[in-house]
Amino acid sequence: MKTLVVFLSLAFFCFATMASAQAAGAAAQPEPAKKPVVNYNTKYQCVMVCKGEKPALESLEDGLAYALDIPLALLSPFTAPVIYPILDKYDSGPDRTYYGRGQVRR
Repeated sequence: MKTLVVFLSLAFFCFATMASAQAAGAAAQPEPAKKPVVNYNTKYQCVMVCKGEKPALESLEDGLAYALDIPLALLSPFTAPVIYPILDKYDSGPDRTYYGRGQVRR
């Protein structure tokens, strides 16, 4: 558990450092907004935006996904044996798309 706390602390520190570096770099060099590249697709008869700015919330979502990916992957071998019987008990039936390694259906 102590290793996990240290790892999460380091991940948070790295994420905070990257975020502050991004904020400092953005404040020092104000650039005009980029004009998105728009093309008309004749096949589908619609306008397509090819290049544009990435929204701030999407960047935050990507950062959180990268920061939490490894810790959650490390926890999955410990949580799977606990969650699997509960999931099998409450969500077992013919409408379930993934049956896992439970009963053999014939």
